[in-house]
Amino acid sequence: MAEFTFNIDNTALSTINELELSANWEEMEVALSEIIAPYKNMVVTKEDLPDAKTDLAKLRKVFKNIDDMRKRVKKVYTAPLDAFERKCKGLTAICEEAINNLDMQVKEYQARAKAEKIQLLTEYFDNAPKKYPEYIRFEQTVNPKWTNATYSIETAQQEIDDAIYRSDNNVAMILSLEEEYRGMMLDEYKRTGSLEAAIEMRTRLVAVADAKAKVMRAEEAKSAQKAEPIPEAEPEPEVQTFKGAKEYSVVCTSQEEEEQLVNFCAQNRLSCRLRGFV
Repeated sequence: MAEFTFNIDNTALSTINELELSANWEEMEVALSEIIAPYKNMVVTKEDLPDAKTDLAKLRKVFKNIDDMRKRVKKVYTAPLDAFERKCKGLTAICEEAINNLDMQVKEYQARAKAEKIQLLTEYFDNAPKKYPEYIRFEQTVNPKWTNATYSIETAQQEIDDAIYRSDNNVAMILSLEEEYRGMMLDEYKRTGSLEAAIEMRTRLVAVADAKAKVMRAEEAKSAQKAEPIPEAEPEPEVQTFKGAKEYSVVCTSQEEEEQLVNFCAQNRLSCRLRGFV
């Protein structure tokens, strides 16, 4: 498209800028200052009310005269600007029609290009070799930058290959763990695509299993304790006493003699009091 510039007569702009409307500004300012001076601090009384109303009407008439003149001059003064503005809007409307059409076409093309790129990458993912295809989805590999026009499709394909490689390794690692936890870990990995989430699932399962085992061991120990018979205490030997029993004093000269005496008394059910040996 050829380039061109919209130009305007700068001389006309300069003339408008230098134009100053003349009026009896000073005369009006002095006259109005004198007229309104008595009313600045005036307090209206009953006697002054008729004159105050008359003066109020005159002041409003002066105000309207000045404001009407302002509106009249503004209308004449801005007429060329209004005409200029209408013509400029006519030109921008022509541009806007083309802009809107081109903008729509560009956006539609970009949307088609993005969709086609994603379709190509989806097909690449579907055809890529996988050891455990059920544990990875295309959505889990997508990088938002893929739809950028400057992002090469080769780079995106390499990222898909890397994602599949990581997923296969993650699943293989999960399968190498305890069989009792594999199923739930694989379900968690399939749901989230996160190895960290699967490992966290195993940690929770192990903690629950350990807690259950601890409770079972405590219950078994409690049951075993209840089932164990309490041994009966052996009856203490009766010490027979006889009427007319005599008391004998025996002097032991060594520790050995004292032990022999104690044993003798125990075997024969005799009462024995020790007082030490000589």
